[in-house]
Parts: sequence; structure tokens; C-alpha cells
Amino acid sequence: MTAIVDLIVKIRTMMGIVADVNAVNENGLEYIVVDVMAHPNAISYRGKYYLRSGSTTQELTGLALDELILRKYGRTWDSGPVPRIKASEFYNDAFDIFRKKAVTSKRLTADDVTGSNKQLLKALKLNEGDYLLKAAVLLFHQDPEQWCLGSYVKIGYFENDADLLYQDEINGSLINIADRIMDIIYSKFYRISYTIPPKQ
Repeated sequence: MTAIVDLIVKIRTMMGIVADVNAVNENGLEYIVVDVMAHPNAISYRGKYYLRSGSTTQELTGLALDELILRKYGRTWDSGPVPRIKASEFYNDAFDIFRKKAVTSKRLTADDVTGSNKQLLKALKLNEGDYLLKAAVLLFHQDPEQWCLGSYVKIGYFENDADLLYQDEINGSLINIADRIMDIIYSKFYRISYTIPPKQ
């Protein structure tokens, strides 16, 4: 009995799960049955995380592990802090556009958006202690791809389901490129065809 209790404690200590462990004597054979409920999240063992997928057990690494850790703490990818970047390194243009649109749309008052860029980021809750969040970089930094790979917009025009005729890639802060995206869509990609009915 002591061995079973020790095993239960070891499983809980090393893997963070509670297992039902029982000694069984059947047909003259003695063995231990370890019954563990299915877990929706990955299990940690000796500093590595594993997730059951179908009939296989997969070790989580890279982005999959990052997403797991963020979910564990109730966070999203864009709420992660970014080291080695300060508000003073941002260009002013995205902040200026934001201030103008926020006041024009009456979502904020002129008093709400006065102050430095650093104060604005803090008011928008885009920092965590001394660190800016990835959302701040995506929204306002002139070159967010330095920290967030793939942070650009691609627009393509397809002749059919498979043939791409041409495309544009738009880079920069989300605040800066929003209007450019719409301009490109309407000027280059939006096509209207008219059918004139034949005269009766």
C-alpha cells in the first residue's frame, strides 16, 4: 500500500496530475493499474511538455509551446511583452493618425490623447511594467516585422480559384497601413462589371 501511495505522490509531483492507482490480483497475477483521465492541456514531465493527439504523444516546442504557456496564464499572443524596445524609438506618424481619428470619431476627446506617445501607450494599456506589448508594436511601430514576423498584409487578385494575376504586399504599422489597404483595394483590385441588356 505504501508503494501505491508513493507512486500517486510521484505522478502528482512530477507531472502535475492526479492518477487513480490500484493494485489488482487477477488469475494469479499481481499488477498495478494506473488510471488517468484525459487532459485537454499539455502535461509537463521533466521540464518538457507533451500533448496526446489521437494515438500519439507529441512534445510541444516552439510556437506551439508558446501558445500553450500563454493560454495557461489566460493571455493572447499579442499581449506578450517585447524586450529591448522603447516608445522613444517609434516614429510619430502612426500616433498622429491615431490621435486625429480617435478625436474625429468622438471615441476619445482631445484631452484624452494629449501627452507623450509613452503616456498614450500607457493609457491604452499597451505596456506591462517597463515592457511594451506586441500589440503596441503591431499598431504603432514603423517596422513591426523586427519583432513580429509575418506582420504585413498581402492582397491578391485571382483570375480564378488557382491563378493569381497580381498582388501587393503592404508593410508598416497597422494604424498607418489601414487607409493604404483600402485605397489599394478600391484603386487596383476592386472591379465592377456592368451588363447592358440588349435593346428590345
